[in-house]
Amino acid sequence: MKKRMRFLIAAVVAGALLAGVSGGTAYLITAGLKNQEIKDLKNQIGALKNDIASEAAAKVAPDKPQKEEINPAEYEGWDTFTDDVIGYSLRYPPGWTYEINDGEFDGKAFRYVAFMGPANEYYVTFGLRKKGTDLTLTERTGLGAGDFENFGSITVLGEKVTRVKHVYKGKVKAVFYPSASGYFTAGDFEGFGEFSITAPATYDTYNLQDTPESALADKILKSLVIISL
Repeated sequence: MKKRMRFLIAAVVAGALLAGVSGGTAYLITAGLKNQEIKDLKNQIGALKNDIASEAAAKVAPDKPQKEEINPAEYEGWDTFTDDVIGYSLRYPPGWTYEINDGEFDGKAFRYVAFMGPANEYYVTFGLRKKGTDLTLTERTGLGAGDFENFGSITVLGEKVTRVKHVYKGKVKAVFYPSASGYFTAGDFEGFGEFSITAPATYDTYNLQDTPESALADKILKSLVIISL
């Protein structure tokens, strides 16, 4: 009888111990799962925060050039032209002058600025308009004999603008930005530039490609800053 009682007591104790071990194991497993779930939820929350931040940044990110600042050291001594009607500015070299040209030609409104060299021999014209408007940016109606060739590009408002030279008998007669019949695009704007000579004595002889004024023309256009958006 005593042996049987001891056996029953031992069985009860063993059962209790086994139940305790099983319960502890179950608790640990459950706790581990909860910790993993919490970790997963934290990761998901972090990912959602990143997505929300990215969407918010995309909404405020500009899709057009903002007001830009050029390096003053590059244009030391240069003057500033500002077009308050269109909303932009350009730098031009000392000794040069400028003239605003606006009006109507052949039933279409035009507006552009012409920068003239000290001897009024070379000129650079530039016009800018908002996309979707009908403003004409040049009064040029034709060209002399010759071919068009791309030669490099410049950066205007963060956009690459192809330079196109008008070549006749191996000599450059004019340089267009980007071409004689098209406008370049920068954000919400379209622009057009030209570098040429005012009144050539002989069309066959002059060549614009190697003149110092050609480099100045590039620099004038690269100084474009939008002041009104």
